[in-house]
Amino acid sequence: MGTKVSVIIPMYNCASYLPELFQAFRNQSLKDFELICVIDGATDETEALVRSYAAEDRRIRCFCKENGGAGSARNAGLKHADGEYLVFVDADDQYSEGYLKEMADAADSSHADVVLCQYELHDYTTGITAKDRGFNRDFFPDRKPVDPRGIPNLFQCVTTGPTNKLFRRAMIEEYGLRFSETHVANDVFFVLASLSAAKQAVGIHQNLLHVRQRHNANSITSRRAEYTEEMVTGYRQLYRWLEAQALSEPLRDTFCTAFLNSLSYNASFGVNPRLIEAASRFLNEEAPWKDLNQDELYAVAGRCIDTAFIRKNIRNLERAIQRAEGKPQPQYEMQLTQQKNVLTSIRIIEVVSETMYGRYLEFVPKNAAESWNYRIGSIVLWLPKQLYYLFRKLLLLCNGGS
Repeated sequence: MGTKVSVIIPMYNCASYLPELFQAFRNQSLKDFELICVIDGATDETEALVRSYAAEDRRIRCFCKENGGAGSARNAGLKHADGEYLVFVDADDQYSEGYLKEMADAADSSHADVVLCQYELHDYTTGITAKDRGFNRDFFPDRKPVDPRGIPNLFQCVTTGPTNKLFRRAMIEEYGLRFSETHVANDVFFVLASLSAAKQAVGIHQNLLHVRQRHNANSITSRRAEYTEEMVTGYRQLYRWLEAQALSEPLRDTFCTAFLNSLSYNASFGVNPRLIEAASRFLNEEAPWKDLNQDELYAVAGRCIDTAFIRKNIRNLERAIQRAEGKPQPQYEMQLTQQKNVLTSIRIIEVVSETMYGRYLEFVPKNAAESWNYRIGSIVLWLPKQLYYLFRKLLLLCNGGS
């Protein structure tokens, strides 16, 4: 009989966290598990420490590979997994004694393919700890199975990190799901595709882990600006998979919203030409946007240029600028930079929406341009945009053209 849970851990220069990590899993209420430690080209004492712990506990297995990032390390671990369920953890986070048992028991009792728990997130830059992260409780009642595909805004109801989730291995292998082997957003495809494939999912209204978010020079979070364009890779991979599974139509709206939100979030870390090129090409040339009909195209274009969303970000930028003046603390400087990048990302979306709106007009019959209905409708659509552009120019002038 196989192992109950395979715990896969990508490891890169995390030696200082290993005593706490292995102690946390020694203390787990569930004892039937294996720890698959994938040493991803570490240059510190990580490998030596893992092997010393493995000599004391046969549940710990050690595998080494060249450095390729967390996504490739998790995929390498999947090749060796024997458990009924899969869990993916990060070496620097903290795990409660019931972390494995609570999720495995929920999967057993409900026959769920995916189980989600909630977690605490501590940001070491701001010093703020947020609780009950991971999913929207309104759509995932406590320990009650739901059909994920029946949630209209599924991709907005969950975080894409894998560490607060348990996956049924049979489902993962049935669909051949693997992590994207990119520096950032390597979990977008795996997590969202798993939820789309799941027949049942269960949420646990309990914080079973504590996630540490750091912004030091070596963290991927701090270096995200170097790889922001890679987020497009995950979403492109996801949409092509949804199409292959005949799920692109029912999940299109939530997919579009998730992509645009992710574009704005990743741009907040920095906008490089590669991101602009990748996002523009995906939005203008590829599914799901390329085949939209008249009404669908206009609806998506309208969401892209959501003035309430834009104004909210502009207000945040103004407040960040005010707070940053005379306060050189790193958290204010980082917040200011992020807000400026968010404003840039909004401009990318604006360009795309203009293209979408132009394509929408291609559907309008030529003779319709002579009708009063068309003229009035054009004015109604044109006026708010012109007012917004005027408002933006005034704002930029007030901010010194930044």
